[in-house]
Amino acid sequence: AEKSYDALPILVIDLDVHQGNGTADIFEGHHSVFTFSVHGANNYPWKTRRKSDLDVDVPDNTTDPEYLAVLQKELPPLFEKVKPKLVIFQAGVDGLKED
Repeated sequence: AEKSYDALPILVIDLDVHQGNGTADIFEGHHSVFTFSVHGANNYPWKTRRKSDLDVDVPDNTTDPEYLAVLQKELPPLFEKVKPKLVIFQAGVDGLKED
C-alpha cells in the first residue's frame, strides 16, 4: 500500500495488551507511516519494546470506560495531525482482563 496505491500517509493503530514492537520496528524510519500503540504498561519487558510514533501505556485493570476515554482523547487529534489516506487497525486478541 505504501508504494503501490497512493495511500500515503498511513496510520497504524495497534490496540493490544502488548506494545506494538513489531509494527514499530517494521515502520521505523518510514515517515509516511505513523504507528500508534495502546498497551498495558506492565505487560511487556522494556528491553524488547520499540518506540512507536505514539505509545500510550494503560495501567493494569483499566476498565472499558477508561480505555475508551484514552481513545477518545488520542484519536481525533491524531487523525487531524496525520491525515491518513489509509488506516490499518491491528486489534489484539488479548485485551480482555479474562484473557
